[in-house]
Amino acid sequence: ATLTAVGANTYSWSTGAITASEVVTPTVTTIYTVTGTDAIGCSSSDTVKIIANILPNLLTNVNTNTICLGGIVVFSNSGANTFTLSPSSLTGSVISVPINTLGVTIYTVSGTGPLGCLNTKTVSITANALPNVSITPTSATICSGQSVTLNAIGANTYTWSGTGTISNSITVSPSSNTTYSLLGTDINGCENSASSIVNVSNTPTISVSSASTNICMGSTVAIGANGAASYTWDSGSNSAIIILTPTATMVYTVSGLT
Repeated sequence: ATLTAVGANTYSWSTGAITASEVVTPTVTTIYTVTGTDAIGCSSSDTVKIIANILPNLLTNVNTNTICLGGIVVFSNSGANTFTLSPSSLTGSVISVPINTLGVTIYTVSGTGPLGCLNTKTVSITANALPNVSITPTSATICSGQSVTLNAIGANTYTWSGTGTISNSITVSPSSNTTYSLLGTDINGCENSASSIVNVSNTPTISVSSASTNICMGSTVAIGANGAASYTWDSGSNSAIIILTPTATMVYTVSGLT
């Protein structure tokens, strides 16, 4: 409070100040006295009573001081009439704040009492980063009946959805296209997810045809394969149709890929 005296040439306050204006910060209700003296030495006094109202007994609790990025901290406030949280500018006795800033953030709760007096409390909130979880391969294509191993990295522990496996890798053999997801948790308890899709290709049905399976020695015969996109014969040929001149009874095998 600024106290200002007028009507004299010089002034003397009960605080010891000798200026016309005196700034006081009382912690209890206090009476201040000023004595003024004019140019010929005559003096008189005046008093002013400053009532110091008690600050509100502001209390603030949070559900946690350490949280994962993107989590919510709940501020529970009491002891005042109104409450304002900065830097969020949210108000209320219960304030929920999403934490989207990495590292340490200092929040200030301002509480105003019934007489307009203001008190503040500060709360430090630390936000930890989420783990950078990934699966290799992110996608794979296998033939029906085959298997593939999926490996997770970026966290400390992993839980695969669907399978319930708690491991950094799983070997799967799906019968149809399947997406595998996992939840990775780091040392701070922060979680992130990743997924990988395994596509299943049907095994081709290969058929072989020939005009004849009985020929004379030295004769030629054409054998054709059907049912795949590419072929490999045990003779080394990669054609769908091969021309053969066997010198003895032979068995020929072809493999096909879709």
